[in-house]
Amino acid sequence: NRFKLIPLKKHHATDRYLSWLHDPEVNETLDTVGRDETIETIEKYILSYKNGDILFGIFSKDGNLHIGNMGLRLFKNSHASIHLMIGDKNFWGLGVVNECRAKLVEFVFQSLGFNKIVAGCYSINYPAQLNFIKDGWIMTGVDKKAINLEGNYIDVINFEIRND
Repeated sequence: NRFKLIPLKKHHATDRYLSWLHDPEVNETLDTVGRDETIETIEKYILSYKNGDILFGIFSKDGNLHIGNMGLRLFKNSHASIHLMIGDKNFWGLGVVNECRAKLVEFVFQSLGFNKIVAGCYSINYPAQLNFIKDGWIMTGVDKKAINLEGNYIDVINFEIRND
C-alpha cells in the first residue's frame, strides 16, 4: 500500500505530466510517440474518460507525488481493458506496476463484478511482459507489426486475466 489511485481531473494536467510525454525513455512504448503533446492535449485526454471509464493517477502515499497513470475502459460485455504509464523514472523497477495493477484488478472484479480484463504491451517492452506473467496474466496473442515506431513495425503482445 505504498501508492494510491486517484481519478484524474483536468487540473492534474501539469508540466510534470507533460514532461513525461516529452521524455523519449518514457514515451518509447506509449501511443503518444510522434505527437506534439501539450497541457491542452492532456486535458482533452483526461476528459475523454467518461461513461464509467476512469483515468487514475498513481500517487505516492507519502507526499501525494503524481508518478504515473492507469486507465480503465469498460465494455458492455462484462470485461475491461487497462493500460498504464509510470512517468516518474525514479519509480521504475520498484513494483509500482504490480502493486497498482493488483488494486485495479481487484476493483474491476470485486466492485464492478466483471469477469475479464485485457491489456497489451509493445513487444520491445520486456519489463511489462515480465510483469504481466509475474502477476498471473495469460498471453492471448500477438498482433504482428501492429505499431509503427519511428519507421519500424513492432508487435503488440496481448494479455488477459479472468476472475475464476
